[in-house]
Amino acid sequence: MKKTHKKILGLFGLVLVVAVTVFAAFLPAPKTQAVDTTTVTDTISVRVVGSTPVVNLSGITPGAVVTSGSQEVDITYENIEKLLATLKFTDVNGNVTEQNLLDNVFVGYIAGVSDISLDLANGTYSYTYQYYVGGGGTATATGSGDLLGYGYGQYVFTASGDSIEGVPAESSVNFSYVPVTASVTQDGSKVSIDLDYDETGGTGTGQVDKVVINIYDKSGNPVGPSPVTMTPPNANYTFDMSDYGLPSGTYTVSVQAYDVNGVKLYKPFEVQFYYEARRTPVPDTGGVMGNLNIAKTDYIITGLIIFSIVGISGAVFISRHDKKTGNRRK
Repeated sequence: MKKTHKKILGLFGLVLVVAVTVFAAFLPAPKTQAVDTTTVTDTISVRVVGSTPVVNLSGITPGAVVTSGSQEVDITYENIEKLLATLKFTDVNGNVTEQNLLDNVFVGYIAGVSDISLDLANGTYSYTYQYYVGGGGTATATGSGDLLGYGYGQYVFTASGDSIEGVPAESSVNFSYVPVTASVTQDGSKVSIDLDYDETGGTGTGQVDKVVINIYDKSGNPVGPSPVTMTPPNANYTFDMSDYGLPSGTYTVSVQAYDVNGVKLYKPFEVQFYYEARRTPVPDTGGVMGNLNIAKTDYIITGLIIFSIVGISGAVFISRHDKKTGNRRK
């Protein structure tokens, strides 16, 4: 009886398995198990960015004094996210103006270059800079604007940026924009003054109509040929210090530029030089009296005359005395 029960249960289990299998075969396949003939690939780009930021400037020599209003500053940068470029201007009265020429523009850590052209006479500027555009590519942006402060005066140009870790990098250059400069060369007592200026109506952007030269001694008094007026295109003046009987010492050359209306342009430019006056040679009279002055010579000559008279008189007296003595002996 037990064997019969086992056979029945086994047969029932087999039928159940077959039924479940048939039922499952006729079920609709779920969408999640549908076969997709398309292939989707995710591409991940890895970009390596350096941790050391670099910002350098070129184009204008630090401390330079320029007479042309057209100037260009080149910025090279690397490993910075954004680039900031500022210009600080101080006029002749000490008024300070500062503005952003590039206001934290995105450059994306590339090794790039930015060129900024300045027109300090007319108050405008233009720029270009390179930036990252993805996929390892770069692009160049351009633009222009107006300067808030410009003209003759002192300038400081600064560029800066931060690395991906927030480390800052900065570089700056200071320079002066003036209407005229002067340099001095000497050849003995001859002094040559060379001017550098951008005149009105010239090929540049200058406003200079004339330049007045003055030479001052150490006490501030005008000396020599002062004043001397130079008009374009004249840029050299030479004179001889000995013609004016000037002594040895330090002298200051001051050059002041004027516009067409006779108004002073900025403050005078000054440069100093040292002049060694020629010494008047003392004639060598030679002889015993050569090293004596007239007063001492007079005394000695007088003494010699007196000594000679006394000596001759004594010799004559002795000679006569000897003759008288000899006659008495005879």
